[in-house]
Order: sequence, then structure tokens, then C-alpha cells
Amino acid sequence: MTQYWYVPVLLRILVGNVVFTVLIKKLVSKQGRTRRFFLQFFFCFLMTLAYGLWSDQAGLSKETLLIALLGFFNGFAAYCQWRAIHISLSKNSLFTFWDDIIGMTLSYSILGESGFINLRSGLGIGLSLAVVILFAIHGYNKAKKNGEEKVNLSFYGYVALYSIIWGVATFVMRYSGVHGITGGRFIWSWYGGTLLAALVLLIFYKDQSGGQQKASALTMRDLGVTFVLSACVTASLVFTYASYQQAPQVIVQPIFLVGEMTVPSMLGLYLFKEIKELDWWEKFLFFVGIIGGILVAMGPPRLS
Repeated sequence: MTQYWYVPVLLRILVGNVVFTVLIKKLVSKQGRTRRFFLQFFFCFLMTLAYGLWSDQAGLSKETLLIALLGFFNGFAAYCQWRAIHISLSKNSLFTFWDDIIGMTLSYSILGESGFINLRSGLGIGLSLAVVILFAIHGYNKAKKNGEEKVNLSFYGYVALYSIIWGVATFVMRYSGVHGITGGRFIWSWYGGTLLAALVLLIFYKDQSGGQQKASALTMRDLGVTFVLSACVTASLVFTYASYQQAPQVIVQPIFLVGEMTVPSMLGLYLFKEIKELDWWEKFLFFVGIIGGILVAMGPPRLS
């Protein structure tokens, strides 16, 4: 671990959980979702390819082709996230922990990261996982009791698909970082595959929800918002990959997990008015989750 490993972690939370969340919620409900989705990753690919060429990291290899393949699956996972957020931002944030658990489990088992866990970080990891699970259960029961929630199999299907893909993807990021694949090589390959998936969706997938088939021209404002969103997505991936390069996943992921639970939930509840108020139990869980994240951040026994 490097001494300042927490810097890209905090930047990733700021960009990926605050700025991205506000922009994506405003974008996913608009018409022409598959076109906007394709355009987002077209911008991502252009930005990362330009950097790869400038830094001489854009060469093809077996590793970059495998990363591009994973990026292809990421494209479908990202679209599933768009659909889940369109249904409910706050509800979606309650189920984002599964990809974190999958990634942590793979790194713990395959990369032997158990040596980075001591009593303090282990307690923080346990608290973080317990809080998001309890919060998810409580949120579902509360919404169901109030008549605000009905079982929506498509929503859970979207969440399950992107959780599995992203769980494997986060492990691959950590694995790639450990084995010396530079960020420039990784991100342009990743977005190359994602752009191909977005093109497939644009050509072959007919999104029938919310009048998505209505043809409407994209305005300059639409293009500008999409470009800013693309920059946030790209920056978030850069900071995520840098985090995995500098610290073990079992330490980084619980902090990401707490950020994914608290920030989008608060934005969904208060900025987008999806639910009127948090009860005392939810506030308590938020507090405990933040404590768990702090314990994880303070806990790593090695900084070499």
C-alpha cells in the first residue's frame, strides 16, 4: 500500500457518488435512452483513447483484448444500472453492495488479501457489510408497509446482472493493478469494449419503457450534459483503478460500499424527493456505516 492511497478513494466517491449520481438521475428518464447511452460511452472512449495515444499506452495485446471483453459486458451492466436508477435511485442504492461483496471475496480468496486485515479494519468491514444489508432489508420492509413498493422482478433482474458483472470487474481491476497493467492501457481497452456493447444496444435493442422510442433530436444542452457525464464516468474509473493499484480491495471496497449506500440514498431521498424522511433506525445505520468506513480506512497494518 502507498501512503496516500485514500486520496483516489475520496476523489472517486466525490465524482462517482455525488456528481455522477445527480447527472445520471436527470438523464436516465429522458427520451432516446439508448442513443444517450451510446453517446456517453462514445465520449468516454474518445477521451481515453486520446490519452492512450498521447501516453503511448494504446497498443493491442492479449491483456487489453481481455479487458475489452470485460468492458463489453460492462456496457450491458451499465445499461441495467440506468434502468434500475430510472425505477428508483434510492432503492437501487440499497442493493449496490453485492458487487462489492463479490469483488472482495474474489480478492480475499485469489489474491490472498487476508494479510491486510487486522482487528480494527476487520471490525470496520463487518460493520459496513452489516449496515448495508440491514438498511436494505429495513428499506424494503418500510416501503412495502407504506404501500410504496411492489415486487418488480425486472428491477431485481437489472440489479442482479450488473452486480455480478461489476463484482468480477472490480476484482479484475485489482488483479490488473497488482500485475502492472497501467491505468492508460486499462481504461481505453475497457471503454472500447463498452462502446461496442452500447452500439449493439443502439442498433438491436428497442427500449419500450417511458416512450423511449419517440424520435427527438438531441440539443446542444443534451450533448453538453452527456459530455460532462462521460467525463465523470471516465474520472471515476481512473480514480477507482488508481485506488486498486495503491491499496488492497478488502480495504478499499468497504469504503466505496459505504459511499455507495449513503450518498445516492441521501440524494435520492432529499434532492429528488423519492421518499420524504429517514426514520431513526435509518439515521442510526447511516451513522454506524460511516463509523465502519472510518475504521476500515484507519485499520490497514501495512503501508509499504
